[in-house]
Amino acid sequence: MKPNSDVLRPVLIFLLLLILVGWGVLSWRVHENRRPLPVELRIVSATDADPVYREGARHLDFDEEVHLALAIRLEYPGRGHRWLAPVEDLEIDGSRIKDVVVSQTWPEEDRFLRAFWFTVESPFLGGVLQSKEDAQEKLALRPFLAPEMGHGLIPEREPDWHAEDDVDLGENLAPAPVGCYRLYAKIQLLRRPGSTHPLYALSSPGVEAVGGPGMLEISRDLPGDFGLDPAAGRVFRLPGFEAAEGSGLDPISWTRSLRAVSSKTFASMAIFAREEMGEPSREIPLRFSAGTFFGGSKPLRWGKDVSPRDLLRLGTHWIVLLKDDGNGILNTGDVVAQSWKRPPAVLHLETVFDPDEAPLRLIRRESLPE
Repeated sequence: MKPNSDVLRPVLIFLLLLILVGWGVLSWRVHENRRPLPVELRIVSATDADPVYREGARHLDFDEEVHLALAIRLEYPGRGHRWLAPVEDLEIDGSRIKDVVVSQTWPEEDRFLRAFWFTVESPFLGGVLQSKEDAQEKLALRPFLAPEMGHGLIPEREPDWHAEDDVDLGENLAPAPVGCYRLYAKIQLLRRPGSTHPLYALSSPGVEAVGGPGMLEISRDLPGDFGLDPAAGRVFRLPGFEAAEGSGLDPISWTRSLRAVSSKTFASMAIFAREEMGEPSREIPLRFSAGTFFGGSKPLRWGKDVSPRDLLRLGTHWIVLLKDDGNGILNTGDVVAQSWKRPPAVLHLETVFDPDEAPLRLIRRESLPE
């Protein structure tokens, strides 16, 4: 008996559709299983003089431009890995990456990348540290979102300072680019732009990596003609703390690791480009009256009695003289640099000098040991 064609035809069509659907599902699953996966994120930097993008710390001259980018390691299931970056010259963990997927976007058209940039800063800007426990709390770092950097693998610009601690920092005459900042980043892989439900999220080395080779750290010097040692620029944007007497704390180590400065370590950086300063061989007692500083009965004159990088000392408060206001006499209108329980700043002397703070001494640069 012949099979009924009216019955066989629908069965064959159904089987064919079943095969096609099964093949489609299988192909989709194979495609999904072969998609690259983001498994590692690094922040890298380069300069015109050193165009290879790499992690870690960079010390820059004042007018030296830095280029920042994110690099993502992609894992291809069963096929190894490659690095995705918006730059070609890339070095990770000290090894040059030869086969970079050079792109600012995800390598698949139906997936989208979104980046979030953060600064890594202390939320406390200054004060007096009483103990090691106090220092651990106040010098601890945390990430602050930096929306001004945008959402791309290449940021729109360098970051602002976000840890303000509800403190009015007031006048600060130092050039804006100087200082030290650290960066942290996150990326999200999305099905569509603007999605709030990422398929994958990944972070770069964060607070735990500070001081290590994986943390992006940029410090920039002052211009050579500014009046202070250029290396002092590196400690701008750091919090300013004093160690309480008997606390056993070491401000020199804070400054060396670019975590914080004290009044004395900042003064030492401003004069000698190092964190430690020896005791002066001579301190000259001064008198202050009507906004003017006197040595004996005569007002102190610039070029004769005082010079740039001489120091005023009020106990543990160190003030670095920078330049005259134009009248040739040391008075409160002159410009100085200091860090006193707050980040380093360049200001007019009248804003930081308190004649009742402690006995006032002048320390000439030549009386300090090299």
